[in-house]
Amino acid sequence: MPLSDKSFLVLFYKKEHLTKAFFFEKKKQKTFVCLVTAAVLSGCAVGPNFKVPAPPVSVTSAPTAQKIPDQWWSQFGSATIDSAVNQALTNSPDLASQQAALRAAQEQYRATSGSLYPQISGSLNASRSATTLGPEALMESVGNAQIAASYTLDLWGGTRRNIEEQAANVDQARYVLAESRLTLTASIAQTLISIASLNDQIGATNQIIATEQQSRAQISQQLALGSKTRADLLQQDAQIAQTRTQLPPLAQQLDQAHHQLAALSGAEALAAPPQTLTLDDLHLPEDLPAAISSRFIAQRPDIEQQQALLHARTAAVGVATANMLPSLILSASDGTMNQKINGLVQNGINIWSLGAGLTQPLFEGGTLRALRAEARAQLDQQAATYQQTVLNALSNVASSLTAIDHDRDAVTAASAYAAAAQSSLAFTREQYQIGATDFTTLLTQQQAYQQATLARITAIATQYQDAVGLFQSLGGGWSDQPGATP
Repeated sequence: MPLSDKSFLVLFYKKEHLTKAFFFEKKKQKTFVCLVTAAVLSGCAVGPNFKVPAPPVSVTSAPTAQKIPDQWWSQFGSATIDSAVNQALTNSPDLASQQAALRAAQEQYRATSGSLYPQISGSLNASRSATTLGPEALMESVGNAQIAASYTLDLWGGTRRNIEEQAANVDQARYVLAESRLTLTASIAQTLISIASLNDQIGATNQIIATEQQSRAQISQQLALGSKTRADLLQQDAQIAQTRTQLPPLAQQLDQAHHQLAALSGAEALAAPPQTLTLDDLHLPEDLPAAISSRFIAQRPDIEQQQALLHARTAAVGVATANMLPSLILSASDGTMNQKINGLVQNGINIWSLGAGLTQPLFEGGTLRALRAEARAQLDQQAATYQQTVLNALSNVASSLTAIDHDRDAVTAASAYAAAAQSSLAFTREQYQIGATDFTTLLTQQQAYQQATLARITAIATQYQDAVGLFQSLGGGWSDQPGATP
């Protein structure tokens, strides 16, 4: 038979310088391929088809018309934040773990996809034996080479549903990674804002202590002149001591923030903690949105993750359904066996086969039916989980939007309070020096000024923190430009 009339499936073996090739004959090949092609073309996929859920009800009726880049943290204009985020994205063990999980899911998808193709294997066996008959010994050599192929027809689409499920698992792993990345970058920004706020609070407290010490020096001078009493001096000392008690807790919070930043950055300790970072080093993003179109909420990684899980659960119902139906397996093999006795070829046998097997579950104690019911229940469970995730996202975004509005008012009020307290303290100090008011009034004004100063720092820090929270609630960067894809 000429080579052009034979199949593409070839297996070689070499025995005593004899090379042999084994093929499927052309007629057998055509029969096998036709059966496979007919089965694939006629196959159907049982189970429900996944449909992307409709977008949630709009949070607002007026979408914003601006764009926020994927690297949203750069909007704060801080090189310190940019550097810390880049370091964390590179070194974070948590992200490395999620990246490995994504690679594992991708390889599982590739492995599952292989079940769509025929499984081909080859075998080669050789043996040599001796039989003694009287004074002579018969040396026998037997060689056997075979190639076999089998294919399970995807009549009901169970294999395709399984592959679809694995693809959805890859999407889910990808969105878990995206959510971890978003959480990490937000945590870095939040921690650095806390560090800036604590540095400002410590600096303001030290400035207040310095001012109170100046007042003590004046009181001491007036005490020497007889215009003030020792009680006034002791009360001022007590005020200074009370103000100093606020420094250790602030320093402890600052150290904790540094430790947290190191852990987020994937380091055991920070080589150079950002001690000098202050709120003045940050820039509040301008034109923060006051209204968001609902289609941007759907891009949140947590919603996309739950949607991917919903897709996987939908495909799993098809897999469980297909397992209850008949399965058809096609098989084919071709090979030869050669036998030699005392070096002479006695016979050469060509062995081939074509076969088909049909399997139908008849009785399994209700196992397959229960597994399909379980898959449907898990689908219902995931649908409810998805719905709750969307509701939580809507609440989160709405809270972030209102927080931005309230923060503007809070900073304005806190700034006005700090300015008024400073003016009142200056006036009261002048009145006290000329004896027009008592020390109790001065002490009250000092405490009010201290509270107002720290309250203003806290309000500004909260405004920055809530801006980070808004970016996080939106799922990172987004755009509402025409043609933009969330």
